[in-house]
Amino acid sequence: MTTGHQPEVKPSSGSTLPELAHRDSPSRRALWMSLAGAAGYRLVSGAALLFVVVTLAFFATALLPGDPVSAVLGRNASPARLAEIRAALGLDRPMLERYWTWLTDAMRGDFGNSLVSQESVVSILGPRIVNSLILAGCAAAILVPAALLLGTYAGARPGSRTDRVISSSTLAFLSMPEFTLGALLAYLIGVRSNGAIPAVSMFAAESGPLSKPEVLILPVATMVLVNLGYSMRIVRAGVAQTMQADYVRMARLNGVSERNILFGYSLRNALAPCIQSVSFVLVYLVGGVVLVETVFQYPGIGQLAVNSTLQRDFPVILGVTAVIAGIYIVVNTVNDALIVLSNPRKWAAR
Repeated sequence: MTTGHQPEVKPSSGSTLPELAHRDSPSRRALWMSLAGAAGYRLVSGAALLFVVVTLAFFATALLPGDPVSAVLGRNASPARLAEIRAALGLDRPMLERYWTWLTDAMRGDFGNSLVSQESVVSILGPRIVNSLILAGCAAAILVPAALLLGTYAGARPGSRTDRVISSSTLAFLSMPEFTLGALLAYLIGVRSNGAIPAVSMFAAESGPLSKPEVLILPVATMVLVNLGYSMRIVRAGVAQTMQADYVRMARLNGVSERNILFGYSLRNALAPCIQSVSFVLVYLVGGVVLVETVFQYPGIGQLAVNSTLQRDFPVILGVTAVIAGIYIVVNTVNDALIVLSNPRKWAAR
């Protein structure tokens, strides 16, 4: 039993792969309707999910024990000063009233001011979001091609020595936590390179990592090595499965080259799970870099989340939560669109 797009190969037809794909493709109108439906559903459900996440985050931080103003001002602050700051921040008002005020301001792009620095949360988030996107983008630019290349090469030769070497080596890195691998790379490469490759990625958040590109080497290497095994194995499994399909055997009998079979048949039908696995990794790269940024002291949104939590800086915590949730929604929407484009026959038939 085979799955996916299975073009019919006839010896007498002389049809090329592009002709078969064109003949079997659904109408463009049905494709775009499917794409618009998937995107619309994801946007509506994503907006609802974002509302639930920020609401839960607000009440979770509001119900935490302790006084955030006392944590910021210290134990020596006078009661009058504490009361003054609470009133200025609106912390003396009922919780539901504070929530409604925060929600309406957040919908206008105003997340308030930091309790620690008194800076606007938006101005704090801005450069750190850019820094995290640069880090994630550099990692994705290496990770995605490497996963597709290694997974396709190993899947086309299942059980071979090359397959075993690639699978075992990537699995070794997959089994290591980010903080362990990051600390190991920082010592083996950063410390022993005598500063040529920084063990700690410290730079001014506003200047950005591109002012010192060498600070990206170890964080990017950590993120790529940890996630390469997962993505590569998904690609390998999809390619290996489709290479054993009946229509692939028929293509071989009709003299289609292995290269055309691999890229025209097998990899095409394996694209949907590959895209989904890669999108999950991209979500992690953008929103789940907390450990990597903390290990290397990289001034991105992950490190900001840790520091604001330790300092009980609730406005910053809520801003970070909203940003990370929004990133998840956007990436998943793009993921749905790519899956539709990778297998239009399946979606147009719905």
